Amino acid sequence: MEPAPFLDMIAGMRSDLDDERLETVPERPSEPAGHASSRSVSSRFDSWPSLRTYCYRVAGTVGLMTLPVMGVAEGYSVADAVSAGVDLGIALQLCNIIRDVGEDARRGRLYIPADELRDAGLTPEEVMAGVCDERYAALMETQMRRAEEHFERAKEGTKMLAPAARIPVLAAAEAYGALVDKVRGLPGHFAMRCRAWLAPRCAIAELRCRGPALLGQRRILAHTALRACAELRCRCSALLALCCVLLTRHTA
Repeated sequence: MEPAPFLDMIAGMRSDLDDERLETVPERPSEPAGHASSRSVSSRFDSWPSLRTYCYRVAGTVGLMTLPVMGVAEGYSVADAVSAGVDLGIALQLCNIIRDVGEDARRGRLYIPADELRDAGLTPEEVMAGVCDERYAALMETQMRRAEEHFERAKEGTKMLAPAARIPVLAAAEAYGALVDKVRGLPGHFAMRCRAWLAPRCAIAELRCRGPALLGQRRILAHTALRACAELRCRCSALLALCCVLLTRHTA
């Protein structure tokens, strides 16, 4: 296991504390890194590349850390699955940002890229003040579509994972995807004032609906979920595996 993802995560956490300038990381490991342009004073990130760097550091790195533990399917290497793992982490972090716009604003933080604010005809001050008109709705739709695009790329890569690791990873993606759907369905003013969340029973219900279609089969085998729980030895993965077991019982 390489130390780089751990060091990158520490850098991301430090940036939340001291707001250091973030350099752009490549969209794919083979691409050369560039440099982010100047940030506006009121927004933490001047553009999507600099926000992507932050998302990679605080969440995409988790994919790099866990891949060697989860293992890959026969015929694939860990290197093959890196891009999908990073995409999933970035998608999850984008969901957090989308969910927490109002809460972050109340703390004086704005994670939406400054250039996208300008394109939407909004100022950082308006977002911080809780403006929720059609401009804000269009801006947030852009953020949600970006998260969904990363989820789709990540899901394409799950075939590279060891069979026992696929269900927990897909369950995490689907649960967060349901969160995006919930935010999309809320009035903008409500989403700005209250943090959207899924109750455990709602998350399980979403997995019941989404899981079988996602996996391309009419039911999920409970023993596969339990094997994932045993092999991954991770509390979070065990919880997701349990959700899949419940899903199986209700779709059998």
